[in-house]
Amino acid sequence: MEWYDSALYGGSAIVIAAVLTPGGWAGFTTVFAVVAMSCLFRPLGSLIIGVRADRAGRRPVLAATILLMAGATGAIGLLPPWTVIGVAAPLCLLGLRAAQAFSSGGEIGVAVAYLTESGSTDRRGRSGGWYLSTVAVGLAAGLGATAAMAALLDPEALHAWGWRIPFLVALPLGAVGVHLRRRLAESPHFAVAAPSRRVRPMVVLRDHLPIVRRCFVLAGAYSAAFNLWFIFVPSYITATGVSSLGSR
Repeated sequence: MEWYDSALYGGSAIVIAAVLTPGGWAGFTTVFAVVAMSCLFRPLGSLIIGVRADRAGRRPVLAATILLMAGATGAIGLLPPWTVIGVAAPLCLLGLRAAQAFSSGGEIGVAVAYLTESGSTDRRGRSGGWYLSTVAVGLAAGLGATAAMAALLDPEALHAWGWRIPFLVALPLGAVGVHLRRRLAESPHFAVAAPSRRVRPMVVLRDHLPIVRRCFVLAGAYSAAFNLWFIFVPSYITATGVSSLGSR
């Protein structure tokens, strides 16, 4: 669900540039400048949401992250076009993308922590790895939804209303996700840990700074490759006419 929402933006970037910006290459650049600026909120979400999960529990935080992501995604599908509200359109887009990035930044760490804490001790790596494996499913669903709309609709209908449908579908999907996550049992590890024993962020940085630094570099490299190949490149090849989808 989280990564379906994220993939929609990359798959719809050409249409978003035409509808929510002045258009042309300036609009295309604006759309991806929004992506770059919103990425600053991912580590912030990881820190704030991670601390909250350590204090309030994994289950309520996981329900909140998917609610935030679904709400922000649905709101993108409801944004008025540039011709109606002008520069407010890309500014609102930036705010909603920041909310998405904040949510996904917190989601990853908390979800993997929940899975590893809930699984058997001899299969923690496998349990946590399943989360990142399902990222591909979300990406395929998001890119597939945007491709289907482009294939089924003529350009006028796609720009007028068709591009909004995959974003609005995030709302009922988010409702289902919230329902499922609210039914989860709390992480056994968190449930038995006394509040005084729950690790604080500054303690982690003080005691494990070299590991944190290496993980930050690895995550940054992964994120750069991910956004380049799965968000920017599909949009760029359609914008430049390399893909026939660009003509749609």
